[in-house]
Amino acid sequence: MNWIRGRVVFWGYILNAIICILSLCLTLIFCEFIARKFVELKPAPDYIESIRNSVLIGNRLWGKNLDIVYDIRGLYQNATYSIFRTSNRHLIEPDLVGRDDFKVLFIGSSTVEALYVSEGYRWVELLNKLGSVRTFNAGQSGANSVDAYYGYKYLTENLGMHFDLVVLSTATNDFSWGNRFSEVHQNLSIRGYHEKLKNYYLKTYGDRSKLERCSERLAICKLVSQVRISYQDFLMSKRFHGLGNVTQNYLKVKKDKENAHQLVVASDTEFPDKIFYKFSEQATENLRVFNQAVKKNNSKLLVISESSSYGASQESFYLDLRVPVVVDGVAFWGGSAVKFYQSLNRIYLEAAQRAGANTFDLADSLNGNRVDGGRFFYDSIHYNVEGCKEVARILAPVIDSQRLRKWSH
Repeated sequence: MNWIRGRVVFWGYILNAIICILSLCLTLIFCEFIARKFVELKPAPDYIESIRNSVLIGNRLWGKNLDIVYDIRGLYQNATYSIFRTSNRHLIEPDLVGRDDFKVLFIGSSTVEALYVSEGYRWVELLNKLGSVRTFNAGQSGANSVDAYYGYKYLTENLGMHFDLVVLSTATNDFSWGNRFSEVHQNLSIRGYHEKLKNYYLKTYGDRSKLERCSERLAICKLVSQVRISYQDFLMSKRFHGLGNVTQNYLKVKKDKENAHQLVVASDTEFPDKIFYKFSEQATENLRVFNQAVKKNNSKLLVISESSSYGASQESFYLDLRVPVVVDGVAFWGGSAVKFYQSLNRIYLEAAQRAGANTFDLADSLNGNRVDGGRFFYDSIHYNVEGCKEVARILAPVIDSQRLRKWSH
């Protein structure tokens, strides 16, 4: 009898455990059902996700049909919120469909993207003139010329788009990614690029956390992740006295970079040739392949330099968010940073010319290093609303000259 009673008690425990597990599962299913009413499973795009996606899908373009609002309060004068939308063709809105005007694709880095300038004020959009010039914005933060090459190939070959002119601007990111790839003993080149990018990504960031992977499938995990991010934002807001979220992040980056490196501020600092040697060599080859792809489609490639504001006075900024230029572990400010960008842009444009592309020195025309140059920027290289207006003003006749040249042939 004791043996039978023991068996009954044992199976009773087992049954209770099964009931508890089933109850827990049903509770989780119910919570998941409720959470999906309030939580969007699609992850918000970020810089690291962009790198990962470019490895997986072979191009560096924004996702389709995004509709994001960034809090940019405190970033520059009259900054409130930046509306950022993309079309079903991965392009930054407005992606205008119309008759066959002179179509210009702007592709490259964050200076093309102008993420923290709201829709309607970005310089690529300001250049759009229905009936004469139609512009398309395929810029993305962190993109280099190889990313742009694959993005262009995707838009033309996969989506069947045609552009009369392709405008490329990637000097800073080409130099930066060249240095990053050297950390994994690779060159920035079109051949084998995405495998190299994967190796760099895994070495630098590692694989995604379990919570990140779970967040893509379960709304509960996504909710936990959002609560964690909100808590981190709350702590940051306490530290930075309630400024807008984007501004908080910039202030943290600025503080970290200033504290992490020994500053070199001598205006007569000379950069050794070896800093730019590999950059020049790689840029020439990558731009040559890019230019050939553009010419194959009966289009023209125009490569433009990137402006910087290191020579501007601190008083000319609404909030000075400039960070030092870091080369080989040393940070450069002031005149040395100005000299760095002058050399970088010169070598970049020379590489483009050797590759057979047309060039325009936007940095020289805008001259962000003048005393009042900060009114066009919110940090070292990124334009605010006034900066976008100035870029559009400078580039408008350049684009028109390309259009007239096209129609005169």
